[in-house]
Amino acid sequence: MKRWQDDALILHVQHHSEHAGVAYVLSHQHGLYSGFVHGWRSKRQRGIWQPGTIVRTRWQARLDEHLGYFTSSASHAPRLPIYHHPRALAALSSALSLARQTLSARQPEPHMFVALTALCHHLQATPDKASLLYACWEYDFLALMGFGMNLARCASGKPCPPQELIYISPKSGHAVSKQAGAPWRDKLLPLPPFLRHYAHNEALPATVPAHHIEQALHASGLFIQKYLYRQKALPKIRELVIKA
Repeated sequence: MKRWQDDALILHVQHHSEHAGVAYVLSHQHGLYSGFVHGWRSKRQRGIWQPGTIVRTRWQARLDEHLGYFTSSASHAPRLPIYHHPRALAALSSALSLARQTLSARQPEPHMFVALTALCHHLQATPDKASLLYACWEYDFLALMGFGMNLARCASGKPCPPQELIYISPKSGHAVSKQAGAPWRDKLLPLPPFLRHYAHNEALPATVPAHHIEQALHASGLFIQKYLYRQKALPKIRELVIKA
């Protein structure tokens, strides 16, 4: 019998039969796993098996190649009270979808687990800043997947003040200074100031214009599509992070 017990973030649960579902979770030390959940819609369990909930769960199967099944011993955190905040819910749903659709199964992803659970807690604490939190998370998500955007220095290699970095190269994902990018400014992406601050580990502005968040999501979406989704469409729910 193969088994493990770990903290896990529930990404998705889909109907399988009258009394069972198939859950997809990101566990702290074991990565992305799926398995059957018996009685997941019962009064005792339906409050636990919700996307975005962190649980202490056990997975076991007779053989490694089997789907296996989950049992949850306890919920580490209460169900996130963001379901009446449309943008926060869209941000959570989009992040969970990206993780489920791009991570390799059964490969340890402890840093991704930490990043995702941190996003969940930030959305819970400040749901009114959901769009901004999510835009910053996508920047981190790309880095964790090995396709990070280098927004801390100019692609030309020439030193310049951080405030001079106003473009993003759509080819490399590197920042480009105002002077270096001048000849190609019509082909470059705008670098929102808040994302430049985030890349330099600086405090974010108290308020960020909605069009700057849209610019950030357009840039990160371009690279997520290019490197991770390729011919597949990005999750539709992602569009509601701004529009909800």
